[in-house]
Amino acid sequence: MNLAEGEIEEEELSSEPDLISENDNIDFDDNDFGEFIFNNPGFDDFDDFDEEFLNDMDNLYEIHLDHDDHDDHDDHGEVEEVEEVEEVEEEEEEEEEEEEDENMLEPLNFIYTGQPRKTIPRNVMIVDPSVKVIGKKAFSKCTELMNVELPEGLERIGIKSFYHCTSLQQITIPSTVKVIEDYAFHECEQLINVTLYEGLELIEDHAFDGCTSLPSIIIPSTVKVVKGYAFYECEQLINVTLCEGLELIEDSAFGGCKSLPSIIIPSTVKEIGNNAFGDCQQLRNVMLSEGLERIEQNAFFFCKLLTSIIIPSTVKYIHVTAFWMCLDLSAWKFSEEIEQFVDVVLLRDFWDDVPELSLRLYSFLVQCNIPVRLGKIKIMSWKINIHHMFQQIPAAAAKLADDNFPYEVYDDLVYDDLILDPIKCRLSNYEQLQDDVAPILELALWKAELDEQSSDTLINEQMKLQCRENSLLRVTIIIPNALSFL
Repeated sequence: MNLAEGEIEEEELSSEPDLISENDNIDFDDNDFGEFIFNNPGFDDFDDFDEEFLNDMDNLYEIHLDHDDHDDHDDHGEVEEVEEVEEVEEEEEEEEEEEEDENMLEPLNFIYTGQPRKTIPRNVMIVDPSVKVIGKKAFSKCTELMNVELPEGLERIGIKSFYHCTSLQQITIPSTVKVIEDYAFHECEQLINVTLYEGLELIEDHAFDGCTSLPSIIIPSTVKVVKGYAFYECEQLINVTLCEGLELIEDSAFGGCKSLPSIIIPSTVKEIGNNAFGDCQQLRNVMLSEGLERIEQNAFFFCKLLTSIIIPSTVKYIHVTAFWMCLDLSAWKFSEEIEQFVDVVLLRDFWDDVPELSLRLYSFLVQCNIPVRLGKIKIMSWKINIHHMFQQIPAAAAKLADDNFPYEVYDDLVYDDLILDPIKCRLSNYEQLQDDVAPILELALWKAELDEQSSDTLINEQMKLQCRENSLLRVTIIIPNALSFL
C-alpha cells in the first residue's frame, strides 16, 4: 500500500474506491483518482500495463488487487516481488545516504582529484597536484569546510566552486591560477585571509562578493580587470592594495565596502566603473593618479565622509552623479588649465557651488578642448561672445530647475542640448570662419596691393614680397573687423 504525502481527509478515506475492470477505458493522465481496485480475473500479470502507467498520480493513496482464488498464488507472488524490489531500493538509498554522511565527515587526509560533489568532506581537504581546474560548484555549500590546500599547477577556479562555504577561513591561490571565476568564493562569510599571487589575470564577477569578514586584499599587478561585484559588500574590508598594471575597475567591484577608509588608484587604471566604490561610507581619502580617463555613474556614490578630491588632468569624462550624495565633499581640484579658464570666464562661484553641473562642465571643457581652441581665436569680439555664453550657464541651469526639471538638469543629454551644445556650435563656426575666410581675405588684400603697385610696371619677385609685407599690415586691422560682421 502506497500512501501519498500529506494528510488524507476522513471523507476521502470513507468514500467508495474506483473499480477497474477488464473493459474499462481509463484515462490514467487524470490525477484525481484516490483509490483503485483491480477487479478483473483477466489480469494475470502486470505486463498488460506500461510500467509507468500510474506515474504522476499524486492523489493516489491506495491500490486493491481483487483476484479469483485460483489466481491468488501467482498474483500475490507478483505483488510480493514488487514490494521486495521497492524495499531493496529503499535500503540501498539509505545505505548511500549513510555512506555520504560518513564521507562528509572523513578526516584530514582526503585528497580531491575531481570526485563528485557528494563524496567530498565538509571539513578539511587537499587538492591533488594533477588537478588543473576545480569544477563548477565542486565544494559549493560545504558549510563545515575550514581549510583547503590548493597546489601549484592549478589553473582555474570554477564558477561557484567554493560558494557559501560559510566556515572557510583562509585560502591561498597558487601563482599558476589565471582566473577566479564567477561567484567562486561568494558568501564565504568567515573568510579572513585571501592570498593572491602574481600570475593571476582575472577576478570575475562576484568572485568574493559577500565575504563579510575579509579585512584586506592585495590585487597582483598581473590582474588587468577587477570585474563587477568582485568584492561587493565585503563589509570588514579596511585595506585594499591595487597594483600598477590594473586597467579597469568594473561596476560595483568594491561597492558596499562600508569599512574601507582609503583607496589609491594606480596610474594604469583608465576607467572606474558604475558604483565601483559606491556606499563606501567610511571612505575619507581617494587618490586618483594621472592616466585615469573616465569616472562613471555613481562611482563614489554616498561616500559621505569624503571631503576633497583632486581630478587628474588626464580625466576626459566624469558622470554628473559620479560623486552623488558625497555630502561633505566641498573641495574640488582640477588641472591648472581648467581652473584658470573657470576664472577667466567668471564662473568661479557656480563652479564651486554646484558640483554636479561643474563635473559635467568639466567633461565638456576637456573633451572638446575648449580652453585651447578658444585661445586660438584671433577675433576679440568672438572671444567675448563665447565668454558671455559661459557666463549665462548659471542662469540657464536655474531656469531648467524652475521649469520643473529638477532631475533632468543633471542629465547629460538635457544639459548638453540646452546649455553646452550652443557654445560648442558657436565656437566651431568661429573656427571655420577664421580658418577658411581669413586666408581668402588675406589673399584679397595682397592682390589689391599688387594691383596698386603694378599699374605702370611689370611685377617681379621683389615687388611681390614688398606687396605681401604691406598687405599684412592691413590684415591685422581689416580682417578682424570684417570677420566680426560675419
